[in-house]
Amino acid sequence: MKWKKWALNLLWAALAVLFISPLAIIVINSLKTFQEILLQPAQLPEKLQWGNYVEVYYTTNLPVVFLNTVVIIVVSVAGVIVTASMIGYILSRTKTWLSGALLVLILLSMMVPFQTIMIPIVRVTQIFGMRDKAFALIPIYIGMSGAMAVLLYHGFVKGIPMELEESARMDGCCGLNLYWRIVFPLLKPVTTTVTVLYVLQFWNDITLPLVLLTHKDNTTIALSQLIFYRELVSSRWNLLLAAGVISSIPILIFYLLMQKRIMAGVMEGAVKG
Repeated sequence: MKWKKWALNLLWAALAVLFISPLAIIVINSLKTFQEILLQPAQLPEKLQWGNYVEVYYTTNLPVVFLNTVVIIVVSVAGVIVTASMIGYILSRTKTWLSGALLVLILLSMMVPFQTIMIPIVRVTQIFGMRDKAFALIPIYIGMSGAMAVLLYHGFVKGIPMELEESARMDGCCGLNLYWRIVFPLLKPVTTTVTVLYVLQFWNDITLPLVLLTHKDNTTIALSQLIFYRELVSSRWNLLLAAGVISSIPILIFYLLMQKRIMAGVMEGAVKG
């Protein structure tokens, strides 16, 4: 049996190397000169080129772009959680044909391609003077991306016993007070899942910012990377790799911070199920 254990450990180690090696190559080459990448892509740099990161920092106006992205993501994810959780709860607890029809309508909205509503979105933002404003992304993200969250909350609420709410009502707790004090804390596992999914989605989204934003100071992280590649350094791979590392670090830190909560949410959801 020991040889099986050794073989399994060796397999896991090989898979770990397989997944980590591309990231290591990106980081290593981001600290090289362009000539070193062309001639020695698999070797360590002769001298660490920290200037690559400094140049990317100032060229992409990173502090402004990063702040734009963080504010947009935090407000958008909070908006999705608040609206989707309440809608999912109401639709799950209301057993009428109208609630069923609304749930189907929400499901159908997920099947609409972005290309079909792209022009109307641009037109609406122009009418309201929101074109080329970074924070115009927030209401659009909340409106367009909430359908999946509604379905997740809708399914999770079904596993919450009605007796808890009935007991709270007997004690005089009702309405929004009942929802926020009794129901919403029980939604912690699915809220963690929704938070991770939508942070990753909004962080990596480039389509909507590309359509609405043009000024460099109003861009997001993902769009700034595209502009940096297209207009500035299309042939300087060392700077492109440095920009990729910079844009990846915050989301990796977020995942590491959320990892325990994700696992706790999965285990809690499994026990509840």
